[in-house]
Amino acid sequence: MAPLRAALLLAVSALALAPERGRAAAATPAPVDVGEVVVTAQRREERLIDVPIAITAATRAELEAQGVQNTRDLTNMTPGLNAATQGFAFQPSIRGIGTTSTALGDETNVALYVDNVYMPFQAGNAFALKNIERIEVLKGPQGTLFGRNATGGAIRVVTADPAFDPGFEASANYGFKLHSRELNAYATGPLAKGLAVGLSAYAYDDDGYVHNLAPQGGKVADTHQVTLRGKLLATPTDKLRIVLEGDYTNSVNSTGFSTTIQQGVSGSKTVAGAITPPDKSIDPYTVALTFDPYVKGLSSGGYLQVRYDLPGHTLTSVSAYRSFRLKAFLDSDRTNLDLTEFHIFQNTKVKSQEFDLASHFTGPLNYVAGLYLFDSKARAPATLNYSAPIVTIGGVRRQNGPLVNNANTQGAVDTRSWAGFGEATWAVTDALSVIGGYRYTWEKKDALARNALSGVQFTGTDKWTNSSVRLTARYRLDERSNVYVTYSTGFKSGAFNTSAVSNPLQEVQPEEVKAWEAGLKSRVGPFTILASAFDYRYDNIQLQVNNILNPVAGTTILQNAATARIRGADLQVGARLSDDFSAQLGVSWLPTAKYTSFAGGLTFIPNAGGVGATPVSVDLSGTRMIRTPKLTADLSGTYTHEVAGGKLKASAAYFWSEPFIWIPGGAVRQSGYATVNARVGWTTPDQRFTFSVWGRNLTDKVYWLQAGANSGGFSGSYAQPREIGVGVDVGF
Repeated sequence: MAPLRAALLLAVSALALAPERGRAAAATPAPVDVGEVVVTAQRREERLIDVPIAITAATRAELEAQGVQNTRDLTNMTPGLNAATQGFAFQPSIRGIGTTSTALGDETNVALYVDNVYMPFQAGNAFALKNIERIEVLKGPQGTLFGRNATGGAIRVVTADPAFDPGFEASANYGFKLHSRELNAYATGPLAKGLAVGLSAYAYDDDGYVHNLAPQGGKVADTHQVTLRGKLLATPTDKLRIVLEGDYTNSVNSTGFSTTIQQGVSGSKTVAGAITPPDKSIDPYTVALTFDPYVKGLSSGGYLQVRYDLPGHTLTSVSAYRSFRLKAFLDSDRTNLDLTEFHIFQNTKVKSQEFDLASHFTGPLNYVAGLYLFDSKARAPATLNYSAPIVTIGGVRRQNGPLVNNANTQGAVDTRSWAGFGEATWAVTDALSVIGGYRYTWEKKDALARNALSGVQFTGTDKWTNSSVRLTARYRLDERSNVYVTYSTGFKSGAFNTSAVSNPLQEVQPEEVKAWEAGLKSRVGPFTILASAFDYRYDNIQLQVNNILNPVAGTTILQNAATARIRGADLQVGARLSDDFSAQLGVSWLPTAKYTSFAGGLTFIPNAGGVGATPVSVDLSGTRMIRTPKLTADLSGTYTHEVAGGKLKASAAYFWSEPFIWIPGGAVRQSGYATVNARVGWTTPDQRFTFSVWGRNLTDKVYWLQAGANSGGFSGSYAQPREIGVGVDVGF
């Protein structure tokens, strides 16, 4: 708790030492009040402070000021969000609701959208947040308007549409420890009357931050990414707006697989010739791997958005196509010996179509109605496991031969789904409004799992329907304040585990969430307050357990494991204390996040003598949920002032998390940790160039990027250490 007390003390000190209101008003325009930020969380443009949903919203400039580089970093500025990863998968959870499943064709509980296009690929969703307009993180079930498996919430990334006024901006950054190189550029302008284009390009490379002790040596935990995006905007008439978008991303990332097994636990470390890295307390950024692991992802696609203004309505159509290919290579024994290897090959193609009709009447009643169609074809042409025989001679364990391919599974999952949804808002009085929403979902999945070595294969099919609702009452206290209460439900589809070739196929039934939430949104003087309290019932939770040392039976076990109860509160306070200084404070408090019923829960315990770990089935009812710290807090501040005719901008962001567990039963734990990001930049008087110095994880805190357990032991990879760099931005 000491770091948290320090953060709160820093907040009080920052507010007390803030420059006097009105100072340098002519040099630096006053920032926009956070309550005035416009969001589209209810499918229409509204001020954030008027929307009766718990939302964290941030512009591109705010993300940069807080050191948020990618979707994983959103944890540091969003109370209640844990943007965790698991191997190749990005698995965010909000208020304890998330997934551990990496099954083919399965999706997360926190739906990710880019420009209202759903992004179902777990492996491709940990991407850089560059050339965007804003992000919106919606908390709680979004079953009626953003219903695609959004039991925990939704992350909405909004990129800028092309502009008819020419513009260009570019940036370059270099980090000294990782030797990271980042280049980014965006250009926009008119092509003809009523036609504009926007083009962006982003490239990032680093040399990695984990040293490999194996004979070839070198660095791992490196990242490489190239992203290209283009948009065309056409406005043939005042009523018709058309946007055509295409994008391409090629990424190679080894951070999730640059793992080490905790000291004294791995059975593989007891094999003769195995190199043992230093204890994590001495050097956490050292591993001993036979080869450099990697996750290669290739994402491409596009969408066509057509918006037409009708009398009293706006009709919107979004047609999208996405393709994602994955290739992953893991040294699963985590030693310098060639004992085991794990290879994954997957590809997924998705088509979606959405129609929305939103009214904008001047009377007391308005509504949104829509239809959503989704078609996904996920394929795993090969999932390969290799292992070498090990014998014990004279009490010494030795490798007794080369690698042998002992498992090769192939899988396919086809998903078809459609949903009809709508919400109506009725202004009962000038102060009281009520909202009623409903979504009906129909979904079918067809799955196939095949053992390519034996030729045995099995199929499975199932379909599910669901009705999700939202009921909200909102009361306006005055023009600057309102309170609301909401009851909502959410649904996450069922799934098949095609990595296990069994008859019948492993299948899990849908999850459901029933949620109550009460909130306050208010502006008091220079402060904007966003507060909410909630109570969830979370049923039929889908959990995945690793089974990597028994690959013939499948590398994972997928099961409906538990029910849970979650109670807590979120708080965000934004302060515009002068034309020069602003600050933000966020707190998430989850005193109750427990499995209320979890009989037969699978967890892992170390084997005697430190040789691997054993899965055991125990009653985990009443235990803490995974990835849910009781308390997190973030504090950030930005100061701007005229210096040498230009503008100085300094920002700092602090994040604190209490301890939490990574797997059910708590065998793998994350201790409490704090990080600090900071940036100082100076913009030239002509506002064309900005020169900056920045730092991330300035506390140099060692904490897990991911952690897990399997029969081989407890393993994990660590987040990046302290990185300091410089940058230059140019804009015209």
